[in-house]
Amino acid sequence: MNVVEMQHEVAQLPQSMPEVVHRFADGCYSREVIMLKGTLGVGALHKTEHHFLLSKGTILVKNGNKDEILMAPHHEITQPGDKRSIYAIEDSVITTFHVTDLTDVDAIGDLILGDEL
Repeated sequence: MNVVEMQHEVAQLPQSMPEVVHRFADGCYSREVIMLKGTLGVGALHKTEHHFLLSKGTILVKNGNKDEILMAPHHEITQPGDKRSIYAIEDSVITTFHVTDLTDVDAIGDLILGDEL
């Protein structure tokens, strides 16, 4: 099952939203997602290259045809076209960092996330 198929299946299950913390600094936006153990999330398609940091916990990630277990601390670079499902094996904290002067979270989302590149 690919990530898009998984997203359609997961949409049929009871939903919960993870805690998300938005932070802004000069020209930088960070989005911190706190995933509780046992939760599964399917992210949007990423349009930009940006930092992805797992600072706490262990997660199972499916990105395209690649499945891997990541343990904190872990840092990688997200590429345009990446779309992930993430299962929290432990309580986990994931942060992405984006270059922008915008401070409207919805406007930033329109720039960095979507269904197409």
